[in-house]
Amino acid sequence: MPHFKMLKVSPLDSKTIAVVVAPSKVIKEINSGIYISNDNGQNWTKYNYGLGQVDKMTGFEFDPYDENTFWSSCHGSGFAKGILSK
Repeated sequence: MPHFKMLKVSPLDSKTIAVVVAPSKVIKEINSGIYISNDNGQNWTKYNYGLGQVDKMTGFEFDPYDENTFWSSCHGSGFAKGILSK
């Protein structure tokens, strides 16, 4: 089973939560990536498109000025800007 690597709460909207899920040693690359909830964790959406190697995620932050933007970094892929769809 995958495990979560980090958990972040948006500084602009406390109902928006992100979890970065890393692959496990048993099940590699299944369900790894960024999951974001806009309703205090009731529902989750996977955000992986265009973010590099999501199975090697090393950082994640919500943008402190734009509630629809987040930033991520991946080992070997650099930084990526993500846009939330609400």
